[in-house]
Amino acid sequence: MFFRTQGLLLSSALALGAISCGGQSKPSNSAPESVANSSSTTSETSASNDPAASPTPSSATSSEPLSDPEARGSGDRMGAGVPSTDPAASDTTASSPNAAALNDQQIAKITDGVNSAEIEQAKLARDKSKNQQVRQFASMMIEHHGQAKKEQAALKVTPEDSPLAQQMAADSASTLETLKSKKGADFDRAYLSAQVEGHQKVLDALQRDLEPAARNPELKAYLQKLEPRVAEHLTQAQSAQQALQSSNESPHPASSTASSR
Repeated sequence: MFFRTQGLLLSSALALGAISCGGQSKPSNSAPESVANSSSTTSETSASNDPAASPTPSSATSSEPLSDPEARGSGDRMGAGVPSTDPAASDTTASSPNAAALNDQQIAKITDGVNSAEIEQAKLARDKSKNQQVRQFASMMIEHHGQAKKEQAALKVTPEDSPLAQQMAADSASTLETLKSKKGADFDRAYLSAQVEGHQKVLDALQRDLEPAARNPELKAYLQKLEPRVAEHLTQAQSAQQALQSSNESPHPASSTASSR
C-alpha cells in the first residue's frame, strides 16, 4: 500500500512536470507565428517594389533640390551650354556675332567703308590692268560706288565704328596690299577673285546684319536699294572671272600657228 501510494504520487509529479514543460515551449503555436510574420514581411516587400503601389512623393520631397541655392546656381551655369529653343536666340546665333550691337550710325560706317574700299581697289585695277573687261568692270565700280557714297551722305547719318566695321576694313586693306603686289594676268585674276569674294560678303552682311538692324526709315530704304546693286556686281564679277579663266585656258594664236608648222 505504501509503495502503491508512492507510485501514484511519482506518476502525478511526472505528469505535472510534463504539462509544465509543454506550456513553456508551446511548439505547436510558434510555427504559425513565424509563418504569419514571414507572410507579412513578404507582402510589405512586394508592395514597396510595385510602382503602382508606391506612394506619391510629397511636395516637400520633390521640391527639396530646388530649395538649394547652390543647386540652382550650378544648374544655371550648366544651362548656358544647352541649346535654347527660343526662336530669338536661334536668330542671334545664325547672325554675325557683332550684329546684335549694331545701330544706324554703325551701319553707316560699314557701308561707307565698303564703298570707299571698292573705289580704291577699282582705281588700282584701272591703272594696272591691261585687260579690257577688267578695266570696264573697274570703271563701273568707281561710278556705282561713288554714287552710293553720295546717296548715303544725303542721309546725314554720322558714321560710328564697330567691331564688324573694323573687321571689314582690315580685310579690305589686306586685299589692297595683295593686289599691289600682283602684275599682269596674276593681277587680273586676283582682282576679280577679290571682287567675287568681297561682294558675296557684303551681300550676306546686308541681308543678315544691316537691313534687319536698321531703324532709320531712310537708311533702311538705302540699304534695300543697295542690295540688288551688290547682287548685280557679284554676278558681273563672276562672269568676268569665268571669261578670264576661259581665255587663259584657250591656246594662244601664235603657239597654235607654230605647232601647225
